[in-house]
Amino acid sequence: MRQSITRSPAEIARLRKARLEALERVGERPNLVGSMIGLKYRGGLRRKSVGLTLFVTEKVPEKELSPRHRIPKKIKTTAGTLNTDIVVWRPMVEQGLEQATLMYDGSRQGTLTCFGLRSDNEFGVSCAHCIAGDDRNPATPTIVEMWDAQNRQWLKAGKSLYAVYSPGPGEPGNFGYIDCGFFSLRDDGLVTRARNAKRLRTVKNLYELLDQQLTGRSSLDPEGVNDPSRSARVIGVEMEALDGNCDVVLEVEFPGTFKGDSGMLWLTSAGKAAAIHARGEKTQEGRGSSLVTAMSAARAADYLQVDLAYG
Repeated sequence: MRQSITRSPAEIARLRKARLEALERVGERPNLVGSMIGLKYRGGLRRKSVGLTLFVTEKVPEKELSPRHRIPKKIKTTAGTLNTDIVVWRPMVEQGLEQATLMYDGSRQGTLTCFGLRSDNEFGVSCAHCIAGDDRNPATPTIVEMWDAQNRQWLKAGKSLYAVYSPGPGEPGNFGYIDCGFFSLRDDGLVTRARNAKRLRTVKNLYELLDQQLTGRSSLDPEGVNDPSRSARVIGVEMEALDGNCDVVLEVEFPGTFKGDSGMLWLTSAGKAAAIHARGEKTQEGRGSSLVTAMSAARAADYLQVDLAYG
């Protein structure tokens, strides 16, 4: 089990400053489409050192690039030297399926992230794009249903109350990526579970997640009977790219994630809520995504003004 690495606010500020300066120096390179603070790779193996990961549409052999178009392996800045990595960035797509098997809003399938508790009220929490309804407008109330596998019928889980979606950009440290919402609970079973659910601690410092192994779970099936848990390694944070931004980038073990997994909760080995799954790399039909992105669970709780609870 890998232990989290505590990074102080001063160290994080240094990394962010160095990143901005480094991007100013390499921003005109061909095919450059984004970046993140990520783990260093060498010879295809992941290292523990953290640096600047740069995304390109395709890798071009160094000998075919002019010296001014080559990205240096190290970039010196006033805030220190950053190691660089170059990664081919594949388009990310929301993993809300247009067929219903778990949780459904009439348009997209997702899953129940966890419960949201506020005063004496309980809610269901998921990605905004999973509860936006046919009109894709998060502000419109939408009936949310869930599939009862035992009795093979649809049950009314509740109605969407609040959702917010924005792929960015934003300010440093808050890259504008928001994809979360909550809905009322009409199902007696869900209400009971919400009231008995255990409040979750959340990971506030995303940089501490780097190189941690996370487990993906859904409160719709907490025992993993119909939807087994997934395992993933955090390889980057504060990602910015042309197809949208995100808080956490993960490398998922086989079989990966699929359409319908949007809303899955990523938990640390200590049981802290780390992130809410939203998007995965575009793959051929039937194949899982190994590279995925997610929203900070702590930021979601702040935006929704709820305590997250699981069970």
